[in-house]
Amino acid sequence: AIIILGIMSAIIGRGLVCRLYLDKLPRGNLYLLAAVASGEGKTTTCDPLRKPLENVASERLQEWNRNVLPQALAKKAMLESQLKHLTKQVDGEKLPVEAKRLTDQIAENTRELAVAELELEQPALLVEDVTTEKLAVVLKQSGETCALISSDGGDVVANIGGRYRKNGAVDDNLYVKILSGDPVRVSRLNRPTLVLESPCLTMLLLLQHDKLSSLLSEPRLIEGGLMPRFLMSRIPCTPSHVGPEVVEIPPGIAKDYDTAIRSLVDAFRDRKEP
Repeated sequence: AIIILGIMSAIIGRGLVCRLYLDKLPRGNLYLLAAVASGEGKTTTCDPLRKPLENVASERLQEWNRNVLPQALAKKAMLESQLKHLTKQVDGEKLPVEAKRLTDQIAENTRELAVAELELEQPALLVEDVTTEKLAVVLKQSGETCALISSDGGDVVANIGGRYRKNGAVDDNLYVKILSGDPVRVSRLNRPTLVLESPCLTMLLLLQHDKLSSLLSEPRLIEGGLMPRFLMSRIPCTPSHVGPEVVEIPPGIAKDYDTAIRSLVDAFRDRKEP
């Protein structure tokens, strides 16, 4: 149930809003977290339910690789050639006016090249083990909407806990802002400032109990607001008999489910306005 809720949330994204009061317009994205003991079937349960969305994501990536990537590579190559040509012109003595003109052209070309390199990043409907910097780039390339779904969220917990931070500080600020759609500015060396106007992220994490305990025992994640934003559940799985029969979604239901997923993606996930 919590997996289906997460997938529906990922499909809706910011394509649907609800006016609760005054000017508050929450979107359809949720942060969901379920703790299940090791070996109780997190991945086995999640994979068939996530598969239709994975298929849509794969098809869109293939289309992007076929139709968009070649153009982006050509643009980058052209800008690199222009930059090389401009740099050669700078050599030798130049009048001040000419030197300034060349410098301005090089600066503009460098800026356009940085933007072109960003456009080489693949868009995505789904991500999993991703840094916050990479997530911001993926959101920029994906209409500012994405879903982080993990059937074994250990890596996600490690990332949030500061695995890629030099000082080990928790890395939750982006996740806190994205849930409510606050504007985000990400500035990094050797890359133009990345601005997200109203990003939208759905998170669905399936964890072992100790991982959830570690998140809840970190005061900075509580006080910073990340953990209170999750809808959480500890799911007890009592032992039961496992027979020889194959347990699977009936083919007819699986086909209808796939059709419904694709229809909802078209109706909500791809909307420019909610």
